[in-house]
Amino acid sequence: FDNQLKYYSKNLLLVLTSLPDKVCYEELRKAYYVFEKNKASIYGYPINENDFENALKELEITFISSQVYNNRIFIFFNNPSIRDFMENYLNSSDDDFRLLLDSSIYFNQIQKLCTIKTKNDFKFLIKFAYEIQRAIRKTFMSDNLLLVGHSYVLDTTQSLSLRLAYIVNLFKKNNINDDKLIEELLFCLMGKLTFEELNNFLDAIKQLIELGYEKLVKCPAVVEKIKMLILEHEFTSDLDDYCVIEYFLRLYPENISEEEKRYFKDRFKLCYQDIVEKGLYNIDYSRDLQEYRDKLETIGNIFDTDVSYELKEFNKRMDELIELENQDSIDDDSYDYYEENKIEESEIESEIENMFEKLFE
Repeated sequence: FDNQLKYYSKNLLLVLTSLPDKVCYEELRKAYYVFEKNKASIYGYPINENDFENALKELEITFISSQVYNNRIFIFFNNPSIRDFMENYLNSSDDDFRLLLDSSIYFNQIQKLCTIKTKNDFKFLIKFAYEIQRAIRKTFMSDNLLLVGHSYVLDTTQSLSLRLAYIVNLFKKNNINDDKLIEELLFCLMGKLTFEELNNFLDAIKQLIELGYEKLVKCPAVVEKIKMLILEHEFTSDLDDYCVIEYFLRLYPENISEEEKRYFKDRFKLCYQDIVEKGLYNIDYSRDLQEYRDKLETIGNIFDTDVSYELKEFNKRMDELIELENQDSIDDDSYDYYEENKIEESEIESEIENMFEKLFE
């Protein structure tokens, strides 16, 4: 690696290591040139506009491969052992690791680099705390990378709330306290917050409360932003909408008035029959129905609504689904047994021929 490859090829392998297993050509190219520019400014070598393409040519087949998904080219390591080698290299090269952090333009890169470093060194954040915090500030609002499913491209939408929860958890594991950064990211996130994002946001709030940030997350600006989104939302027969209210009440029991609670109760009762029918007639798996039933019971308790009759109906429906699933399981087992033990027609003919041959011997 150090002696046989051109500098631009080494740079490409380093950048590829900081990204998901399969990365879109355009996104890799963008990350590559940011890294190369920063490295060239430190070591004083010239940058060629064809370095990226030259690196692809040198590395193709031996180190990396490419594949087309939905008219987009994705680049990836030829086999896992090459990625393992590069990750081990990064674990022993603090300068390259630090430079990758400084050059990161996607939040996914921070997550990948942190995962690599914590494999062998759980205290790495102490050593690279400044670079990690600076990289988080820079990439927190960055675009999500395209990812590949089995044979298609996933337009990923990792929420900002999930990013904040990741950062909080990362700091917690490494005993890092950076109140200023957490506050900065929280208010940055609130500027983009929507009702659809609230459940993930409240997950992050819950983690922050557990870590001692209760004063921050219960300040008037945060509370009023959440309440505004809830009050302005047009509630329908989606049970998960009411679960968001229940979550809010658990975390902020003192921050909702009786009048506001009555408003939500009235909305719930108005949509109640549709909510029940949606669960009873549109869910075909017992486990999913159980989850829906439990949510209905919780929301009913929150809004002082008697749901006992409906819960009995849900229980009956669950029993029916469980019976069907058990029967399907038996049928599958019987078919598997048949497949494993059946005798092919050609084998039967062969056996008959052998029998006749033995008779005439």
